[in-house]
Amino acid sequence: MMRLATFVLTLIFLLIPSISLSQGSQIDSDSYCHELNGDLRNAYTAAQAYLYEHPEGIINSVEILHDYGLREHLAGAVIDVYSFSADDGFMRAKHPMCNKEYLMDSAGNITVTEEANELTSIPNTKRAVMD
Repeated sequence: MMRLATFVLTLIFLLIPSISLSQGSQIDSDSYCHELNGDLRNAYTAAQAYLYEHPEGIINSVEILHDYGLREHLAGAVIDVYSFSADDGFMRAKHPMCNKEYLMDSAGNITVTEEANELTSIPNTKRAVMD
């Protein structure tokens, strides 16, 4: 009986850390995704500031957004800008530690794609990797 109790306790002590580790990695991923979403919203705010001064303007690079106040918080985040204007285009954000990809259209609507592993390349765009 004592051996059975010892076996059960040993099993419990071995399972608890593995459960905690798997939940911890999900929490880490969620934190990166939350920060990434915030950085994309900040990029949208900077785009709106630019478009206020240049109503007919088209944004094709993150550098323009930096000039209009974009300050990213998440190191390693990638934000791509695709012909973003008052009427058209979109921005995309991705981070290696986040299992989602965020797309924001010119109206500020966010679409979330699950399990995005690789940012696909779209010609004539500029990509910024946040340091």
